[in-house]
Amino acid sequence: MGPYDLGALRTSFSSGALSDQDKYKVLKHYDQPQGYRFPAVSEGGQLRRFQASWFVNYPWLAYSKSENGGYCACCMAFASSIRTGGKFGALVESPLTKFKKALETLASHEKTEYHKDSYTKMVAFLESASKGQSVVSQLNTLHAAHIQKNRLVL
Repeated sequence: MGPYDLGALRTSFSSGALSDQDKYKVLKHYDQPQGYRFPAVSEGGQLRRFQASWFVNYPWLAYSKSENGGYCACCMAFASSIRTGGKFGALVESPLTKFKKALETLASHEKTEYHKDSYTKMVAFLESASKGQSVVSQLNTLHAAHIQKNRLVL
């Protein structure tokens, strides 16, 4: 288990205990192991395992070695702020550990509104954090520019 294992960090994400700096590090370095032999689990008499190839079509997918399953990195980080009282289930509140229909689960998750919103928030967060400005600072700058533009119009 590494420092960016989302399974180990689930409680920190859900409680909001991670600073923006820590959240940035996790979102830049979450685990997508290549060349790793994922442990097999028995499902319906068949041995199945997590597949590294899923990372290609689902770049938001992170693997948790501590829980042998997958999480949605952007929903782990941002879905709680848009939660409407419903349950998120696999990929957010618990790892994806049922691999037989994993592709269906991943495709279905990607189509949810909370995932789309979370992905947009993650992209914006990573972009602003890489510039070294906090979101509040950027909003203040935009607000000041808007005020200046209004003054010029008057």
